[in-house]
Amino acid sequence: MRRAPAVSRPAWAMALSGGGGTGRRSPVEIVANAASYLTRTPVADRSGLRAGPFGRWTDGVAAMRGDCVAFASHWQAHNHRVLTETGPLWVVLGDSTGQGLGAPSPEGGYVGQVLAELRLRTGRPWRVLNLSVSGALTRDVLNDQLPRLPVAPDLVTCGIGANDVLYTAPTKLLRDLRTLVGAIPDHTVVLDLPLPTGLWGILGRISVPYVARINRTIHEAARARALPVAEVSAHFLPPWHGKFACDYFHPSQDGYRDWTRALLAAIPPAVGGDHPGREPARSRGDAPRRHNGRAGRPHRPATADSRTGPPAPAGRPSSGREREKATVPVRLDPRAAPAPQPDLQDIGTGPGWSPEPHFQPLRRHGGEAR
Repeated sequence: MRRAPAVSRPAWAMALSGGGGTGRRSPVEIVANAASYLTRTPVADRSGLRAGPFGRWTDGVAAMRGDCVAFASHWQAHNHRVLTETGPLWVVLGDSTGQGLGAPSPEGGYVGQVLAELRLRTGRPWRVLNLSVSGALTRDVLNDQLPRLPVAPDLVTCGIGANDVLYTAPTKLLRDLRTLVGAIPDHTVVLDLPLPTGLWGILGRISVPYVARINRTIHEAARARALPVAEVSAHFLPPWHGKFACDYFHPSQDGYRDWTRALLAAIPPAVGGDHPGREPARSRGDAPRRHNGRAGRPHRPATADSRTGPPAPAGRPSSGREREKATVPVRLDPRAAPAPQPDLQDIGTGPGWSPEPHFQPLRRHGGEAR
């Protein structure tokens, strides 16, 4: 029988979950498991409780636990194969978001989406060694993942800290993050944490200042070492509909698309590059999505997007700035294919999508929050 991978937990959490090692359960799983005894009764079926948001949440948490084991097995097999192949190597450090938990398949998380984009932009056979573990704390990255780091990878990314909010005292959490940022390799891209703005009722509201403080620590520690930071907090934003999985905690595949934009914007061009004829992931005209205060729609600048097709016929520039832009020559790469490249919005949207043809998608379990 396969089990969830082992991670460290404080003594109080071990006692609460009734065990340790691979059999541990999070406080969320304990509450959802207890609640499921209520939602699976005949009374709950007749009253609609089972089919309502509370019943869907308890079922979603149970589904996530099954996916946690399946996704870990997928990446373990993937890692063994990757080490026998050639090509630029990307190493992922982190927690369940690095595993892609919440997406319909492991490749639907931000790791799979960014990997596909790196291959597209550079034309090189990028590989990914995914050392992340669901439920990992910052000290798990320090003690277990960093020692497994291969020599001289081409790219390292690290996204950790969300589980520490539940399990680690604030002073120790911030200290562990500073220690980790001081220990990771040069040029590692560090991911900050998403802000739970408008999520989980009062729990989300009281969590926002604390998560913002954690993010300040991440940015300050990274700045001291001149490390780039992927600002998930500036890209993964409301409106939240469709951006969370059935446990209402992990991002869905659509939610991970925001994480993908954040990471691509932070990867140095010398590493990730930009595909010829393709707009960068984040340019001056492509800011992170934010509210504009109108019906919850994200603000998008009214500029032409060269990725959607050939440019419109040039007219007479109407301003000095446009005339200045019109005089800039366009350099074409003779090696580039003439066909337009797909937009990032199209990554991971097809049924059973995977950047690696050998992968067969796992079962789906209702990836949109209602």
